[in-house]
Amino acid sequence: MNLSTHQAADSLVVHLHSPRLDAAHTGAFRARMAELVAGGHRRVVVDLSEVDFVDSSGLSALIATLKLLDDGRELMLAGPSPPVQSLLKLTRFDRILRIYADPAEAIAAA
Repeated sequence: MNLSTHQAADSLVVHLHSPRLDAAHTGAFRARMAELVAGGHRRVVVDLSEVDFVDSSGLSALIATLKLLDDGRELMLAGPSPPVQSLLKLTRFDRILRIYADPAEAIAAA
């Protein structure tokens, strides 16, 4: 899984550079997110703008990341494509996680 990170204010922004977050990529994604979350950032923003497809294992990896965060820490999603946005609504992830149009909006809302 190719991803990059940068810090903005008290948020860590994680950019996924892959068109898919699926079973072939979630093992590496989970491992890398566990490392990043251990850094203690108050907010973690996952930029999904390059992701066109997420399957059940991808959703599971996002929930696993959420569970790694202590109280008072937050996972936010940013920039989901229309198909990914539809999936997040269908699975009611939009009720569990805050979803924003882009990372800048997520950081500003924090």
